[in-house]
Amino acid sequence: MKLAYLIPFCLFLNSSYSQDQFYTYERIDSTLHAWQEMFGYTSHPSDDYEGFGVIYNLDTIGYSSQDNLPIYAVKLSAHADIKEAQPRVLILGQCHAEEIYGVEIAMEIINQFLHPEQFQGNRTFLQKGLYFTEIWIVPTYNPEGLRVVHGYVEDGDEIQDVTYRKNKRDTDNNGAFDFVDGIGQDTDGVDLNRNYDFNWIFGDTLLQSCDPTVSDCSYNDDYDYYKGEYPESESETQAIVNLAREENFLLSIAYHSSRSGNVDKNVVYPWAWEGKSTIVESPGFDVISDLGDEIAELLGYSYFGGSKSRRGNTHDWLYRENGGIQYLVEVGYTDDASYGEGFLIEADHLDEVIESNMDAFFHLLMRAAGQFYHNEFLDQDFDGGNLVMGVVTDANTGLPILDAIINIPELEGEILKPRKTDSEGYYSRLLYPNQTYTLAASAYGYNTSDIINIINSASGPTNEDIQLSPSPIYDLTLNLQFPEDENTDIQLIIQNSFISDTLAITSGEIINLPQDHYRLVFTALGYTPQVFDICLEADTEILVEFSFEEIIWEANPSDNWVLSNDDEEISIPLSNSTAGENLIIEINFRYELEWDYDYFIINYINGSDTTDIMRLTGDNYVYNTDYILFTIPEEHENGYLSLYIDRDDSIDYRGIEIDYIKIRLGEQDTSGCFVTGDLNFDGALNILDIVAMANMILADEYAIIADLNEDGNVNILDIVNLVNLILYG
Repeated sequence: MKLAYLIPFCLFLNSSYSQDQFYTYERIDSTLHAWQEMFGYTSHPSDDYEGFGVIYNLDTIGYSSQDNLPIYAVKLSAHADIKEAQPRVLILGQCHAEEIYGVEIAMEIINQFLHPEQFQGNRTFLQKGLYFTEIWIVPTYNPEGLRVVHGYVEDGDEIQDVTYRKNKRDTDNNGAFDFVDGIGQDTDGVDLNRNYDFNWIFGDTLLQSCDPTVSDCSYNDDYDYYKGEYPESESETQAIVNLAREENFLLSIAYHSSRSGNVDKNVVYPWAWEGKSTIVESPGFDVISDLGDEIAELLGYSYFGGSKSRRGNTHDWLYRENGGIQYLVEVGYTDDASYGEGFLIEADHLDEVIESNMDAFFHLLMRAAGQFYHNEFLDQDFDGGNLVMGVVTDANTGLPILDAIINIPELEGEILKPRKTDSEGYYSRLLYPNQTYTLAASAYGYNTSDIINIINSASGPTNEDIQLSPSPIYDLTLNLQFPEDENTDIQLIIQNSFISDTLAITSGEIINLPQDHYRLVFTALGYTPQVFDICLEADTEILVEFSFEEIIWEANPSDNWVLSNDDEEISIPLSNSTAGENLIIEINFRYELEWDYDYFIINYINGSDTTDIMRLTGDNYVYNTDYILFTIPEEHENGYLSLYIDRDDSIDYRGIEIDYIKIRLGEQDTSGCFVTGDLNFDGALNILDIVAMANMILADEYAIIADLNEDGNVNILDIVNLVNLILYG
């Protein structure tokens, strides 16, 4: 396959060069808009796409953080002007500024789809790709950095650094772009591949310098890996995050091209972290590695495998967020380059790099499409199986259900967020050959589906459309009573395994809710919060009797408490507490802990006795308020609360940041009408309840129905108890 459009490229170092040889940001902008005029409004004229509609649509998905440059995404499909229920593929051409190979590859992918007559050898891939999938291509989501690499004039000054890596964030807030020509020392900018909200803590802090005593300074040069002020602080990152959450991509490639040569010719998967005593692989890693190994073989790369890095990067975030399997492909030929010279593109290899990556891209595309094809290089037939897809709809109306949770327990794990349907009710999941799976769908306001047994088809994708029956809707009448006739603002927090909403309410108000288990928290300034755990199975009236709050301990420090080490503790005396007293612990906090190894713990301690009140792990980067119920144990009094971090000291996660703590006395009605452990209210304890409990743990939610050991927290211990109940009654 010869790429007809390519013109000769030249090697460039730190010297000047002709910009029209490369896809500069300006050339990307003009080319994408020209293609929109040619192909974005009418059916494609090619005979190769007979019966297809508009195959090209240009979208602006965001703007750069500093210069407000548009970030473009191109959608390619047989009907690109509408949203369809199809598997989706995402191509990220460029993240790091100097890694420009990906831009060229991404633009060539678009070019081939738009000009199939020039690439008849790829006719099958182009046709099937458009017909059976949606392909989204972002040539660059770092337009600022790309402009710095290629050079431009601003206010009469020439701006160019061919080794630049980041965006142009004015990190020192001096109103100027501060950079140094050459590798490192660029005080401005954020590394976008360290800015995602999963393991964000591992990126470099602001102005972190390379310490040769602890790291390889030939790779980790000064300032180049700054992670940003907070996760998703950069609008460039937000653009990709929002696109990924909207489109629910099945498969993805993110192109990189290491300037140093230290990590070139790699394929990196999500994830295979180095754990405490073993390698911690991502759930479903056999599915991920099966395709990743094939991509690496097609590319001829000798290094491939799960990511060892935990640095707020795209591929780990995407898989954790919604199940999109992304492969980080390090392309390029930098073996002959000496690090520090700004070696970016070798002219003799550019055609070869693009060609080899086209082959790998088409292979990934066919796996997403679930279509039979023969790969000559691998000498293998791919039958199109190992894929399940379908649409979840309302059994009464036939309308698609957004955010229905698709549970495949064999592919789930505690770190992963629930896999959900898109606005078309569509879902798709990659499977491993010759294995059986179980699948169930659930959604707010609907009865959970029956368990579906999936046996991979050898002749194509497994289609499992699911209809969910709506749950009955009941009236929840709120009878609010105060010790005095007072006109005060009242808020109601409604939580269950699907939702967490806050409403302004009044007495006598009627709220319509589907049958489900709910935690209801009523709050009013100056009054004790009222907490109810209810199983809504009929029209119900709740009597909420507010009492003036009795605060026994409160603190709101000028600077937040930060707990990050084992030797740090917040101790709260309960010197006047007595056995049987009910406490409400209100805590506003955010946290980042190493999953399954580090825990934030709240204990009640009296003498030598310790009662576990709350224990959590994982991350939540946004401040949230929890209301924790606790009863002083029998024969205990005058104890204290201990808040601390239990760490294994192997990784320095950020820990806990606490904004305020308030402890009140208060009687609570937490009586329920439920079978403990039956989280989906189907009258049975089974795998669906285990999945629901795992999702509750991930969302840091609490419900008495899930608190099987009655320790005031829902965690892995409750899952163990639930499994024992299922197995042994």
